Amino acid sequence: MNVWLNPPADYLLFIIIALAAVAATLYWVREHAATAHSRLGSLGLWAAVGLILAGGWFFVRYLGETTRDKIGATLQVLAPLYADEMSRHGHAKITLATPADDPLYLQLISLQKRWMALNPLVHDIYTMRKLPDGRKVIIVDAETDYDRDGKFSGEREQRTPIGEVYPEADPGLELALAGRANFESQPVTDRWGTWIGAAAPIYREDGSIDGVLGLDYDASLMAHSVALARLAGMVCLAVFLVIVIAAFSVILLQQARLSERIRADAEKERLIAELQQSLAEVKTLHGLLPICANCKKVRDDQGYWAQIDLYLAEHTNARFTHGICPDCVKKLYPEYADSVSNEPNPAENPPKT
Repeated sequence: MNVWLNPPADYLLFIIIALAAVAATLYWVREHAATAHSRLGSLGLWAAVGLILAGGWFFVRYLGETTRDKIGATLQVLAPLYADEMSRHGHAKITLATPADDPLYLQLISLQKRWMALNPLVHDIYTMRKLPDGRKVIIVDAETDYDRDGKFSGEREQRTPIGEVYPEADPGLELALAGRANFESQPVTDRWGTWIGAAAPIYREDGSIDGVLGLDYDASLMAHSVALARLAGMVCLAVFLVIVIAAFSVILLQQARLSERIRADAEKERLIAELQQSLAEVKTLHGLLPICANCKKVRDDQGYWAQIDLYLAEHTNARFTHGICPDCVKKLYPEYADSVSNEPNPAENPPKT
């Protein structure tokens, strides 16, 4: 069973995982550094990741296509070489009436087996010929170890008899029968499996087309090779993204710590200034205060005279309430003096200790 996601689903999944990682990282950063710098940095990180993912799309696609093209190019080079070898060894002498134990036929079978052993990319080699009625028939198709277990087991891996009709439509074979070597990247399914392959014409000594030689490569292995190449590209992108995300996170955290330190220093300076101001005011009150001997007003630093209670309220945290002492009541309001005189005077009768 194929466990690989086909393009572009594999890269779309990679994008989802990458964006989820960025979102999780930024959430963690905001929890530890919720500042204006972190918000601007978040936008920068999203932009950087977006550019990387956009470029990565083309990078990963290039890797997959390059892998496919390399396999195709190898098959396309081998097919004409093998076709020429078949022609030189007398492929045109094999007919539908050739017996299975014919020495020339067995020699061609041996050639195919040797070529497949030498080239792991080649999973099957066969020759075909087009009959006058338009049917395509297999001429030489050796036993093939498809599962690479060292033995030919099952009907699928056995030698194909001369003259078996090949009913499937294959554009690559038709082109080769018309004299054009080619590589067909679109998979073709037959009783042996699903393949991509290359085909080249086999010529007779007079230059006419005798048949076609086909090379098959398992389409599932092609998909597997392409998927591995794309996965390698995505791993490289993932490493690069981790570095970028980590760098942005460190920068954002450092900016947050610096901002916090600046705020703390500013708060410290403010408190120091307040304390210095308070200390200056306290020292002023402990100095010599010019006070009027009659009205008891106090002269401030600017030369203005103010009530002592107003002056103290301005320069200290003291607050005043206003009333009239008994002596002033007798002086200002003699008619109430008797009622006030009955109240105890703490100055005259201090509490006992």
